[in-house]
Amino acid sequence: MKDNLTKYLRVRLTDEEYKKLQALTIKYQFDTISDFVRHYLFSDRKNLIDPKAYLQGMNELTVAVNRVGNNINQYAKFMNKTKDVENIALMREWNKLFAEYMNLLREVNLQIEKVYSLKMEKI
Repeated sequence: MKDNLTKYLRVRLTDEEYKKLQALTIKYQFDTISDFVRHYLFSDRKNLIDPKAYLQGMNELTVAVNRVGNNINQYAKFMNKTKDVENIALMREWNKLFAEYMNLLREVNLQIEKVYSLKMEKI
């Protein structure tokens, strides 16, 4: 038992409500209903993350980022093979787009860290 958890809260629920509470406890991967209720009541952030949806979203994001990375690599190879004077404007445009991509990737990483810290934050 956790330290200082000496007070009890009694709540009456219907069978249906109790089943929903049990299902939410399992869905959001809490060890006990008490842990889930304490987290939900006292967390600064009330949004709970569905682990299955979270993992699916992370997988989709990984695939999308990999596709973009592959396209960038193909373009870089093409640019390295054709180092003509005519391609200078094209190279400048590519550098600008690549910098924008890197900024977006940093933002995605920050958002992932933010969501992941929400996921890991339990009482």
